[in-house]
Amino acid sequence: MGGFSVVVMLSVLGAVAFVILGAVAVAFGLFVAATVVSIVFACRTKTRRERGKRLGGLVAVPIALYAVSVPVLVWFVLVWVVPIAGDGEGDEFSDFSQAITRHEPEALQACFDADAFSFPSEGPESLASLLEVAIAYGEAPCAQTVLAAAEKRGAPLDVNEPLPSYTASGDPYGAERPLARAAGSDYSSARMLSVLLEAGADPNAASLLDVEGGRPLHLVCDNVGWTSMSAEDQERALADSGESIDLLAAYGADPAAVDAAGLTAGDRLTGRLDSLVEGDALTREQANRFVAEHAESLGLAYSSARTALRAVA
Repeated sequence: MGGFSVVVMLSVLGAVAFVILGAVAVAFGLFVAATVVSIVFACRTKTRRERGKRLGGLVAVPIALYAVSVPVLVWFVLVWVVPIAGDGEGDEFSDFSQAITRHEPEALQACFDADAFSFPSEGPESLASLLEVAIAYGEAPCAQTVLAAAEKRGAPLDVNEPLPSYTASGDPYGAERPLARAAGSDYSSARMLSVLLEAGADPNAASLLDVEGGRPLHLVCDNVGWTSMSAEDQERALADSGESIDLLAAYGADPAAVDAAGLTAGDRLTGRLDSLVEGDALTREQANRFVAEHAESLGLAYSSARTALRAVA
């Protein structure tokens, strides 16, 4: 039934488009005819006068043709031609956000280069909101472009300031610090964390949305690996998670910091890896190797006999 409705709707739209184009074609033909008749009458008027003849009612012919055709053509130009011609790249916020959601950093840069949209200082169409979109979609190159554009415009973004999401009606909700949002996102990456850290994000600022108030290192450990993917993809996911852990440590993330439940990032990692192993998404060997490779960044000692972690005294 749903498929039939779509077919009917498309058929109706096609019929409407055909009627509109047909009407415009007829109007254009009448306009051309009126112009030709007017030219002919203008050329023959002098000759007819010399012969004592007048055009009489024939003068009304081109007038009638113009009266019918001109309104249709003016409507077509104002409603269709002008909007399409004036639809420039980068003159609406949606041009910027859609470039991000399509994963097209070059298109996003082109929107900024057009310099046709004035961003408000805050709200759903602000540069801060655009950064939130880039983080939510895991688009590190786009996030970097937004930060650079804000700097160039003399309004640099504070990457430690919580960024809200917005409803379709423009109401804010779920404000979160940029680095915490990126660290806790399944779509984020070490590259995204790098962009934010280089911009001055605090690696030890607690999440505003995590129930236990975990820090970015906690959140990355919560998202190590995937519960369902091919072995090759799992290895890539582990490599990126490991890079994120090492990156946060290099920027000064405190591995001894605990959340509201008293857990360190290493504690959360243990729980995450055990869950992946129990769900057959990860082998015990992979879990052991991952811990061994990143124990130093987490301030942990590692026992190869099992996935055992303990804080280094």
